[in-house]
Amino acid sequence: MLSLNEVLRKYAEQGSDALESAVDEIVQLGYLAEYLHDLLEGPKSSYASQFPVGYRHPNGFTKIRLAELSDYGWAIRLHVWAEQSADDNIHSHRWKFASRILSGSLIEETYDITAEAGEYAKYYCAPSVQGRYSLSFQHNCDVRPVGRDLYQPGASYARDAKTLHMAFADSTSRVVTLFVQGSEQATFTTVIRGPRSDVNSNVVAPRCSKAELKELLQEVAGLIARG
Repeated sequence: MLSLNEVLRKYAEQGSDALESAVDEIVQLGYLAEYLHDLLEGPKSSYASQFPVGYRHPNGFTKIRLAELSDYGWAIRLHVWAEQSADDNIHSHRWKFASRILSGSLIEETYDITAEAGEYAKYYCAPSVQGRYSLSFQHNCDVRPVGRDLYQPGASYARDAKTLHMAFADSTSRVVTLFVQGSEQATFTTVIRGPRSDVNSNVVAPRCSKAELKELLQEVAGLIARG
């Protein structure tokens, strides 16, 4: 069977229209399950050299990067959400992406900016440096909700980089999503903070220990095996 990097390259060569096919087939064709089995059950030398890096993202989930292609800018990640956690802020991304629900359920809300003045604050957020995000205030604004979707296990969706959204873990069970990102389309993301948000312009995503990540990945492997 192909490795995750080989699978990722196959879809990256097809372009961003293949993102949702990638996130679905990585699960349906067994690539993710085999990757986790080899990582967790394989030789200890493989465990030491190939173990992924993970961060506790400020938006309430642990972000674990499984594979990436530097020449295409594509990557595969797992997002493991804490129970009843939610994004802190409305935000966009620097790349198109697709996401598939592996366990639990997720609510996504999408938004538009409606005015250049209002009770919300618009920031630009540069890529993180060793888990640290820096926000640069732009101006006040106003927003309106334009959609609200509930995703159950097996559901997938794709989003453009410019889409403003928030997500919520809508279950008391563990919520896990597989996330495939495409090539970078912007040098920063847009973050919209509400009137009661923390004004701190620096946000830290602490790095997880290998022991913590191994425990999370074993849990994810078990969830996938149970279907």
